[in-house]
Amino acid sequence: MTPTEALFDYLDSRGLSLDRRYLREALHTLAQALMECEVSRVLDAAPYERNGARRAYRNGYRDSLWHTSVGDLSLSIPKLRKGSYYPLFLTPQAEAILLRLAQETYASGVHRADVRAALAALDLPELEPYELADIVERLADVVYNHQHAPLRTDYPALFLDVLDVEHNGLWRQWLIALGIQPSGQIDLLAHELVSAADHETWVKLLRRLRQRGVEAVEVVVSREFTGLRPAVTDQLVDAVWQPHRNFLLRGSGEDALVSAVSDLAVRVETDPRHLPRMLWPGYAPDSDFALANFPVFVLA
Repeated sequence: MTPTEALFDYLDSRGLSLDRRYLREALHTLAQALMECEVSRVLDAAPYERNGARRAYRNGYRDSLWHTSVGDLSLSIPKLRKGSYYPLFLTPQAEAILLRLAQETYASGVHRADVRAALAALDLPELEPYELADIVERLADVVYNHQHAPLRTDYPALFLDVLDVEHNGLWRQWLIALGIQPSGQIDLLAHELVSAADHETWVKLLRRLRQRGVEAVEVVVSREFTGLRPAVTDQLVDAVWQPHRNFLLRGSGEDALVSAVSDLAVRVETDPRHLPRMLWPGYAPDSDFALANFPVFVLA
């Protein structure tokens, strides 16, 4: 299992997924770019190219809906002055390939070789180098814009986790930041693949969240990771760190926020993927601070 597959398996086991807005935009961007490439093959000419072999000319666009698993996408299909064009490659199989590419690039970055390999599975002629470079650049822009977009939702609780993965014979770690809304909804806020989780990598992750607008965090819940507590103190000065074991029992009443944090704590405690290198430390939970909405449960 690759690190990317391990990350999505982790999210899927918690009922989480990538933002559908990102998936729709990435899918739309890829489909639109590939249509332009295909039309260039039909015309035997790139946009604005003048040559004697040109078969026809572009003549604007017509709107069409593509029904996908992430919603209806409004596509601008190129029109021709002579003849017609329709993107026959937009099949359910193509949608699955493009969605998988969108997910992998969001997790591990946009790499030219990965994009080329994914697009090679589509029933399309081989892309020219400049066409592949254009698609890579467009997709990279979509990934960057979504990963750095301002977060305008309140997240009074953050749940931080580390997932050990093995890749090419080496152990690496996913740093994962989940945000819990007052309603109990859980969102993936950030992820980072690092050689080892330490104070510096946690500071970098939390600083990125602050730059995106995450503020007024009341509590950060996690296991006892190296360097995390001082990083929380440095970057989230108003937040208090609490060990995840304090939330293994659900809080009294029907507090959606506490219930969501408790559910995550249970999932982490019972997740076998943490076992290869991780052993639960035998420490006493820090109970010096307890928020009104976050009752502390000290396990005997």
